[in-house]
Amino acid sequence: MWILFAILGALSKSAANVLRKKLSRIDSSVYAFMSYSITTLVLIIIALLMGSESFASITNAPVAIALSGIIQIVAVYSIQYTFRGEDLSLVAPITALTPVYTVFVAMILIGEAPTLIGYVGILIIILGAIYATSSSELNLRKSLEKLLGRSSGRVAFLIPLAYAGSASFQKAAMNEGITPIVSVVCITAIVTISSAFAAIKK
Repeated sequence: MWILFAILGALSKSAANVLRKKLSRIDSSVYAFMSYSITTLVLIIIALLMGSESFASITNAPVAIALSGIIQIVAVYSIQYTFRGEDLSLVAPITALTPVYTVFVAMILIGEAPTLIGYVGILIIILGAIYATSSSELNLRKSLEKLLGRSSGRVAFLIPLAYAGSASFQKAAMNEGITPIVSVVCITAIVTISSAFAAIKK
């Protein structure tokens, strides 16, 4: 069963990246508000159906969940900026390194270390990213030079770091007792509210 979910997860992630690329010309604040407001609304309904008392868990770790949301904002704006200026074929393998970044950021922030199998998985992800970045037209060195030569390409390396930081603070909040669904509601709500204010100010 887990193989099916893994395949579906990869397909949905790929579809999301293609949609982000097609919508990358939209103002970043408008895009963030449109995507995250819908997600927040759906998650709030789900959380309420699970019991409104779960929202009380926010008080267990408000700082960690706030930091997770703020860093998520950085990730959302970074990916929109990068997709606007770079080829998806070059950027997608970089963003695929998010699990690798997450492992090391989590080790620093919350002291969680992977197992031996986890390290093997990290190696496989890195090798896959290297292979995917080396397209038929560009080898790895030229692909990296192309990315690092422009600001939008350099920001691509910030995306997995931001997502890793957000996920690590979210996990820290859940370790303190915030329920998973409420943690996601808080994070998406922070992005929604901040992007709404940014869009209105423009």
